[in-house]
Amino acid sequence: MSRPHQSRIALIEAACHGHEPIRLEVPAEDGVAGVADGEMLACVRNGVLVELLDREFEPDVFEKANRVRAHFGVLGRRFEFSTSVRESVELPATTGNRRGLHLAMPLVLRERARERRIGARLSVARHVRAQVVLQENGASAREIPGRLIDVSGGGLGIEVDLSAGSLVPSGAVFRTRADAPDSATDFEFIVQIAHVTPTSENTLHVGCAFVALDDAGSLHSGVRRLQDWIESRNAQADSSVSPAIHEDEHR
Repeated sequence: MSRPHQSRIALIEAACHGHEPIRLEVPAEDGVAGVADGEMLACVRNGVLVELLDREFEPDVFEKANRVRAHFGVLGRRFEFSTSVRESVELPATTGNRRGLHLAMPLVLRERARERRIGARLSVARHVRAQVVLQENGASAREIPGRLIDVSGGGLGIEVDLSAGSLVPSGAVFRTRADAPDSATDFEFIVQIAHVTPTSENTLHVGCAFVALDDAGSLHSGVRRLQDWIESRNAQADSSVSPAIHEDEHR
C-alpha cells in the first residue's frame, strides 16, 4: 500500500474516530444544489459513513447526485474531497432512527490552506445586550440560551447558566445564533465546545471554536460582520452610559 493511500485512509479514520463535523455540498452549474451538515462516523465497506444533522435535509438531492463535495477538519488541518453517494441509510438510536449517507471512499484528499487570523479577541461590553443561543443538532434540538462575551478569529466566548453545564460537554458540536435585532442579517456559526470554566456561583464560561466546514471566506466575512456589530454596540452603549456617570460625579 502506498504512503499517500495510507495517509489518506489514516486521516479519514482519525476524523471518524473523533466524530468530526463534515459539510456536504451537491455542486450545480449555477452554484450549489444542496448542503447538509453531519458527523463522520466510520470507514465501512470501502466508504465513509456520515450521520446527517440537518433537520431539513432533503435526501433526494443527495441520492440523485453523481458527485458531492465534502469539507472536514482533523488534527488541526482542513481537507476537502469529491466523491459519490453510495446510498442513504438509517442509523438506529434510542431516540429513533437517524439519517445517514454512505459515501464512496475518496481517492484524493486536498488540504486547504490555513486561515489567517481575524484580528484580536474583541470583548462585548457588560452593558451591551448580546444574547446567543447554542442549538443542539439532531432530533431533540434543545436550545441553550447564553450571553456573548467575546469573539475572535478562532471562536466565541459565551456565558451560560450553571445549570446548563451538563448540556455543553467539551467536544460537542452546536449551531450558534447571535441575537442582533438591529443588524440586517443574523450571525450563525457552527462551533465545537473547547472548554467550560466556572466564572461565578451561577454562571459558566463556554469557549467555542469555529468549525470551518464551508468556504473560509464565508466564515471570515461572518466573523468580521459580528465584530463590526459589537464595536458599534459597544460605542453606542458607552456614549449612553457616559453622561449619567458624568452627572453623578458633579452631584
